[in-house]
Amino acid sequence: TSPSKRPSRSPSVMPTSSPTSKPSSKPSKSPTANPSSQPVPFFLASDFVCKNNFDYIYIDGNKERSCQNIGLREERRVRLCSLSDVRVNCPITCDICCEDDDTYTFTTDAGNTQRCSWLTVKERRSDKYCPTYQNGSMIRVACPLSCNFCGSNMNNDTL
Repeated sequence: TSPSKRPSRSPSVMPTSSPTSKPSSKPSKSPTANPSSQPVPFFLASDFVCKNNFDYIYIDGNKERSCQNIGLREERRVRLCSLSDVRVNCPITCDICCEDDDTYTFTTDAGNTQRCSWLTVKERRSDKYCPTYQNGSMIRVACPLSCNFCGSNMNNDTL
């Protein structure tokens, strides 16, 4: 049976037994010739935020570990950051990314309000302020890039 010159108003009862003689005018897109070998990492997603989840607690045996605690010992950080749940919740600890919190501010001894980038101008600023607690956070936790407190560097400092 050859195709009709005009389409019918209703679908046929049975499909044709052979393919049509002409290709579709709007073919579907083919899949890529070489698919990705790995899934796209979550941190490339457009909604990814480079911040540790301060509410996250990982149960390690009978111990509760926050992202900061996970980063205190390199062996622990490496072991636990191999778990996807820990990587998702602790991207700074796991060295997936390292960014300062652009909304965080703190007050200097002179009474001035500063952002994280102020710490990088002089090394003595980061030495003085990064290990202190202000505005609901350790400054080095809110400003990990400026305080050099990302991933494996987290365990180089005493908390």
